[in-house]
Amino acid sequence: NTEIFNDTTIITPVFSLGEGLNGDMIQKERRKGILIAQCKNNMLKYRFRDAAGNEKPLPDMNPKELEKLNIRVNVKGTNGIQKVFLIENYNTIKEDNGPVIDMFGGKIPLQEGDYIITTETKKNIKTSVLSGSVNFKIIDNWMVVPVKTGSGEAVDFIVDLAATSTVISKTILPESAVIRKMEMVEYSANGNNTKEATMQGATGSTQAGTLLGKTNLEQLEIGEVKVDDVDASVLISFPEKLQKAGIVGILGSDVLLRANVLTFHDVNSQNGTMVFGDETELKSNPSIQIPFSIAGGLLFADGTIGEALIKFLLDTGARESILSNEFAKENHINYSIVDQNKTITGIDGKSKNALLVEVPSIGIDRFKFQNEQIVLGDIAALQSFGLSNDAAILGMTFFRKFSTVSFDFNNRNFSLIK
Repeated sequence: NTEIFNDTTIITPVFSLGEGLNGDMIQKERRKGILIAQCKNNMLKYRFRDAAGNEKPLPDMNPKELEKLNIRVNVKGTNGIQKVFLIENYNTIKEDNGPVIDMFGGKIPLQEGDYIITTETKKNIKTSVLSGSVNFKIIDNWMVVPVKTGSGEAVDFIVDLAATSTVISKTILPESAVIRKMEMVEYSANGNNTKEATMQGATGSTQAGTLLGKTNLEQLEIGEVKVDDVDASVLISFPEKLQKAGIVGILGSDVLLRANVLTFHDVNSQNGTMVFGDETELKSNPSIQIPFSIAGGLLFADGTIGEALIKFLLDTGARESILSNEFAKENHINYSIVDQNKTITGIDGKSKNALLVEVPSIGIDRFKFQNEQIVLGDIAALQSFGLSNDAAILGMTFFRKFSTVSFDFNNRNFSLIK
């Protein structure tokens, strides 16, 4: 049960080192060696042998575990080569759409024949489809809902489609809660290097000690909606601004995408309703459905700023829409400054200076909005995926132009209703 490959057109084997993001930079020279694949004791084993005969084993993998995974493979090379593929259950392969993400944030220069491979791995877990409703309120342009995490009183969570994990403050956990430490592992020819995991926010990675790890919540109650088995990220505390507003959690896409359809009514008011499984607006307004794609667990839709094409990150957790300095400069976006003293604040409370500017227009699908205000600054969350030259954040200042916003996760489109 051993196969040997010495074909230089093979870039790398595709597998998973666990849920989350994995990145690899493959130099052309590395592909001149031999790849040895072996199935032994029901384990899949790979090892590389370079031209000098030196061997480097890769971590062993259980094929039965790989069958439980969906792996999105991002391929980035020189001369504009960018492709994305989706491997479902380690069986079927198809080309995917959406942005090509780069775990190294575009910081590694590539030579001809080099490639960067970023894999996004998720367990293909079948969960019950959520249905029901909960009232939300607007606090400082955040959509906030009451959530019960145990036997205590409900507390306030921000609804954030751009948070791939639900996040809670340690302050609301019981003393008996088990928090699992999160680590990042760097594999290299010199051995493995383990680092403390961080969380990516608007202004960069969280400081050491901010992200404590993960904890399993047996059940969340979001109004009348009960959600089982939520693996939440735990912060030592939330920023002072959020604490003062009574906000101690973030409801992420790991929960929100469990609804086939998620609809927000009265978004342009101070109070509204979030409905899981509401297809009313989709059926009555079929002509205004706008497609989106998913990359890095985030939702992206095609649009324009001025005449420049862009991908918008759909972010209900961002109070304002944000455009990167890099994109504005590279695409010669005309703008006028409205406020020179804006700031962008991350989940750990760190702030960065920014500008509030007015651009000629923002377009999405057939909607065109003239003379739109948008924050201009550095967007660390997009920089970390190498997308700051290609994407912008579409935040609540945009969504609150509409009375109803509805996301159809099965068909990957969303509706905007005035």
